[in-house]
Amino acid sequence: MIKLVLVDADGTLFSAETGIPNSARKAIEEAKLAGIRFALCTGRPVGGFALGWARWLDPQGLHVFANGAAVIDAEGLPRYSEPLSNSAWKNIVHLARAHGIAVDAVTADGGRFHERGLKPPDLERHEKFIGVYSQERNLDEVMQVVHVWYVAGQQKWDTAREDIMNLPETRWLVYRAPNAVVAGTARIGITKAYGLSLLASHHGIDISKIAMVGDGDNDLEAIASAGLGIAMGNAEDQVKQAADVVVGSLDQDGLAEAISFILENRR
Repeated sequence: MIKLVLVDADGTLFSAETGIPNSARKAIEEAKLAGIRFALCTGRPVGGFALGWARWLDPQGLHVFANGAAVIDAEGLPRYSEPLSNSAWKNIVHLARAHGIAVDAVTADGGRFHERGLKPPDLERHEKFIGVYSQERNLDEVMQVVHVWYVAGQQKWDTAREDIMNLPETRWLVYRAPNAVVAGTARIGITKAYGLSLLASHHGIDISKIAMVGDGDNDLEAIASAGLGIAMGNAEDQVKQAADVVVGSLDQDGLAEAISFILENRR
């Protein structure tokens, strides 16, 4: 019986064009009344619009942000985090400066920082989209970094891509944000599946009784490790292959379909 459902944000719960579908809101509220808990499981940094979604899903529970690098409560306070090594962080900063790429760094205490004197329009648009804004800081002074995003226009990304993807002690996931390329990394081994395991331990729920619903490459490990992995219809093929169930896309009320499946098959 599924007791906890982890829900990805972009492409699963939320669309920039249509927001959160009413069908998803209704299905989640019905499932809550049936005793099922929910948690947000997103690649987004702590705060902004996603924190509001987390509070709605479960104001008393924990939620996974920054692809598992930050597990927080509904007030945005960090409960678990795994910082990058100092060497990995230094290499990231060095490469960003060499290519003139904006760095968006999240620290273990929930801080968010960009390089002093370097906040290009790409980063400003990205921050407006997610509703979380960074502070200016000399990145040499920033410590305990748990997650990093590089934000760049397509031309700059094409120039720096090979160097970025080959940085030691990192595994980069690449996203297409509005008008920019966003590449994110955390400590090796830190994924949404890691966040899922932390929530299982915190709530005392066996992983076999946890479902994960998602659509992106960053959801793949969590979908594969959950007791019930559900892929949205708009997911990549490898994500669908890792899932136990494939539902409709976000604009086809896929999340509501996933929750209905969970309720109908609770036993």
